[in-house]
Amino acid sequence: MISHPQILFNPKPPSIDLVWTEYSEIDSLGYIYYLNLPLTDVAPQYAFDMGTETPVPILVQRDGYKTLGPEDYKTFDYDSTELIYRLTLHSPHTKYKIRWTYYHEEANKLKLQFNIDDILHHNRWVEPGEKITEEAWIPDACVHDNEITIKVKKLSGTIAVLSGLEIETEEVGGGGPQGGETQISKPFYFERIHPNPSKDKIIIRYMIQDAGYRNGVASSQYPVASIKIYDVSGRLVKSFNLESCIMNHESAILWYGDDSSGRKVPAGVYFVRLEAEGYTKTEKVIFLR
Repeated sequence: MISHPQILFNPKPPSIDLVWTEYSEIDSLGYIYYLNLPLTDVAPQYAFDMGTETPVPILVQRDGYKTLGPEDYKTFDYDSTELIYRLTLHSPHTKYKIRWTYYHEEANKLKLQFNIDDILHHNRWVEPGEKITEEAWIPDACVHDNEITIKVKKLSGTIAVLSGLEIETEEVGGGGPQGGETQISKPFYFERIHPNPSKDKIIIRYMIQDAGYRNGVASSQYPVASIKIYDVSGRLVKSFNLESCIMNHESAILWYGDDSSGRKVPAGVYFVRLEAEGYTKTEKVIFLR
């Protein structure tokens, strides 16, 4: 019996990760399997099925889902106050157009706000039984770190709902010298996470510029950085404060697949997030027990 399948997109190089569990009827044990499928041609559009019964990696918070008919838009996520989605976009030199759809059959109309990174705001009244699709270009300020946080808030009515989400991409040119300078100016960034997938431990390597540190003491130019590890439901599993690492000129930490209490985490997909003032970056890792 196969269960808990997960499908994840790798931007560079483009590929699809498949992770699933197979349960054996003979010994009643579950075995985790992993498969990577390279992509030769990446589609210019992301599309997300909002009708999954259990949370998926892009989903951070919700109460549940409802299916009110055979049409795609009649299956939707809902929450009593707010839906939150976090997506990783694969290129800083790409324009993104986002399209979202509302539908509900509540007794009264809903007033909903679609919000990206507290920069893009769209408010809309949605009548019962009415399908509404809106679209907008994602502001460059939202995608400078290749990540966006989407929130659908209930401003008036009973629930927050979202029936569909699509993102179209359009290339707008290469990096060039200016793009390189922008990347170098960041004081913190991931260098490498390996091995990935892993059965034992992972090494998280990060890059910190030497400028701003004198004699091993952190200058006020740079804030304290941290690395936080989350599971697919958005729960914080483990956190590392990098202040002592920075002062000792260390550029890597080890994670042995344990949580903050020292217990081993189950096999699956986890998200490693580097946080510092003006810079955040998230990478995913896969543990195979």
